[in-house]
Amino acid sequence: MLVKVKKASRKFENGNVAFKDISFSTKEGEIIGLLGTSGCGKSTILRSISGLDQSYDGSILVENCEARECKETIGFMFQEPRLMPWLTVIENVQFGSKNVQHQKAEILVEQVGLKGFEKNYPKELSGGMAQRAAIARALMTSPRLLLLDEPFSALDAFTKIQLQDLLLSVWEKNKATMLLVTHDIDEALYLCDRLLVFRGQPGELCEEIKVKRKDNKRSRGDENLLKQKEQILSLLNVERSIT
Repeated sequence: MLVKVKKASRKFENGNVAFKDISFSTKEGEIIGLLGTSGCGKSTILRSISGLDQSYDGSILVENCEARECKETIGFMFQEPRLMPWLTVIENVQFGSKNVQHQKAEILVEQVGLKGFEKNYPKELSGGMAQRAAIARALMTSPRLLLLDEPFSALDAFTKIQLQDLLLSVWEKNKATMLLVTHDIDEALYLCDRLLVFRGQPGELCEEIKVKRKDNKRSRGDENLLKQKEQILSLLNVERSIT
């Protein structure tokens, strides 16, 4: 198990509780979606696993190391690219790496479809291109665990589909374990092997769902996924509008 969360809770100084008594674990190379309505603590869970938020109760282990102390094997992608505006694409990809590996950065830039834009600055990139650079940067340290906090939510539908497929292509190459926070049920069902469904405030884990695909292949038109979508909507007490 790469990640093991046991009875974890997060209470803030103002008394608000983000999530309560959460327990789950991951397998090597698995893509897991954290799915739920706004305010149920999904992003806070991700920040706790990453070590960015260290004030949780309970146990969060990454490779048998408490998350507060273990950051070397973790990559993180946010909703915004968060590129340094004064650095070029290639410099942003290398930013934060202890050992500058220019050749590896060039390979990653090519893998995410930015070959030819290495010397461009963030202001010269579209939103989708900036997120491609952010993906390359997150992979620069060859993380065994990649955390993604709604990385495609600010993009248009076409660009979102492109980057979802890019993410899967990158995953096929390195098989990193991924934890993806998303509000998008279709995105979660397409990308993930297993879904953790959260609801409530504070957020509680109400269901774990293994994504079942026809012939075990990813397809956006898979009828099995439509059935599972109905199940998730029911769990979240969301009724589909009838027109």
